[in-house]
Amino acid sequence: MPDQHASSNSTPYSDEDLEYFRKLLLNEQAETRDEIEELKQSLENQNSMEDERASSQHHHVGNVGSEEQEKERLYLMNERKREKLEEINAALSRIDNGTYGVCEASGDRIDRERLEAVPYARKSITDEKKRAQNARNENAGPDSDS
Repeated sequence: MPDQHASSNSTPYSDEDLEYFRKLLLNEQAETRDEIEELKQSLENQNSMEDERASSQHHHVGNVGSEEQEKERLYLMNERKREKLEEINAALSRIDNGTYGVCEASGDRIDRERLEAVPYARKSITDEKKRAQNARNENAGPDSDS
């Protein structure tokens, strides 16, 4: 098979492959929506418990701190799930516009194995590793030995 450098930015995958990935994405979309609903319900329950405790006379500082930590954890998880849902929707759009499986950084083909693991991937594993390394280098700062 010839090197699939997508200079034309068209998908390197067949219609059959794209349908397979669409199904993966739709399943992941449904699961993620369910997870968001569960997190929303957990947050509502947490807020309800806080309201009940606020009306009682006894508050323990440790309990209040733990409740705030749990609420923060739920908010962060919910935000991550929403971001994932946005990525899934963007991947579905890439299938529709014919650019699915094309690395946004290099224009190279994203390997099938990567897309099976992360069907909403925007970058090849090589370019994702480069991005991660650059982020680590930026976070290390000028005084770092790395």
